[in-house]
Amino acid sequence: ARINAQLALGDYGNAVADAVDEMREAGNSKDKFKMTQSLTDVARCFKAKDLNLLRANRFLEYQKSGQGENPLPTF
Repeated sequence: ARINAQLALGDYGNAVADAVDEMREAGNSKDKFKMTQSLTDVARCFKAKDLNLLRANRFLEYQKSGQGENPLPTF
């Protein structure tokens, strides 16, 4: 809910920071649902900021395959 509110307010930096924190926590918990949700939240941050899916899809593909460029550092 917090990330949704931040995105609605245009607070993209804090939204992606919270999504990345959730991603790290999910990686430590080994909960596949939490990991999937956290990756989706990061992708949603890209989509909301860019108003398109290009970097969101690039991020998801990088997470899935490990190939290509991770767009997260340039967020």
